[in-house]
Amino acid sequence: EELAIGNEPERGNSILEWYEDRAGIIWLGTDGYGLTRLDPRDDHLTSYRHDSRDPHSLGSDYVMSMIEDAAGLLWVGTWGGGISRLDRQSGKFDHLVPRPGHIRSLSHNIVTILFRDHRGTIWAGTYGGGLNRYQPQSGDFDRFTTRDGLANDIVCGILEDSRGDL
Repeated sequence: EELAIGNEPERGNSILEWYEDRAGIIWLGTDGYGLTRLDPRDDHLTSYRHDSRDPHSLGSDYVMSMIEDAAGLLWVGTWGGGISRLDRQSGKFDHLVPRPGHIRSLSHNIVTILFRDHRGTIWAGTYGGGLNRYQPQSGDFDRFTTRDGLANDIVCGILEDSRGDL
């Protein structure tokens, strides 16, 4: 059986990322059709899309990366909408985005990769803003760029070695 996402095949319906959460739910991030939740127990699909009239909707329909935090929030890295975090109980998203003049906010709206390290720290790689480390106590980010030694401010992948270094 074919899984159809979206209803405009000429626009494409590429799945850019998939993620299986700890409950076994499959999350599909798409290139223009938002986020799709697939429950393999009953094959039920739920779509989450960006709606400019709804501040609690997905930040962008272009989903690049997903990760689950220790509290069970699903973090969604998007192209153009920063990070959207889904509260699965309410079905609502909150947003972590760059805020002009706030150097402790997310550094760029294009989030290419999300990563959770062995300590549970969430890292966000961006397309032009370098690497960001989330500080859950304050809700702020620490930014790392070429000025701090990164080879490039475009971060498309994050890995951790056996010593815990990224």
